[in-house]
Amino acid sequence: MWSAQRAGFLGEQAPKQVVRRSLEEVGNPQSASRLRAISLVAHFAFGGAAGAAYGALSERLPSGRADLASGVAFGLAVWAATYKVAFPPLHLMPPPEQDRPGRAGTMIIAHVVYGAVLGARTGRSLESSEP
Repeated sequence: MWSAQRAGFLGEQAPKQVVRRSLEEVGNPQSASRLRAISLVAHFAFGGAAGAAYGALSERLPSGRADLASGVAFGLAVWAATYKVAFPPLHLMPPPEQDRPGRAGTMIIAHVVYGAVLGARTGRSLESSEP
């Protein structure tokens, strides 16, 4: 993400853009420092909640447990659900095909990494808790 930001692919980071536009929509704009803090908390809260949902659903996976492949699929589903389905109609972000060049690819890679780590880590956690 840092490299993509430095290369100019991202512009304003997606969590910050979503939070800023949401707060502006309800008439509550924030200073740059507060916006940065709120965005950071919102991003980790969303990622944590999504990860918890994955963990709760992992028992129902066809393989019967979390693994790298299911985690990557989940990460891509999170990307699609937010960037393709939820954000554009709410005017929080443009559709990926209309966004700045490089953002969609960067965000897909970031969500693949998120999902891979989530799947691998959740799989290990579940294995270590088995009797």
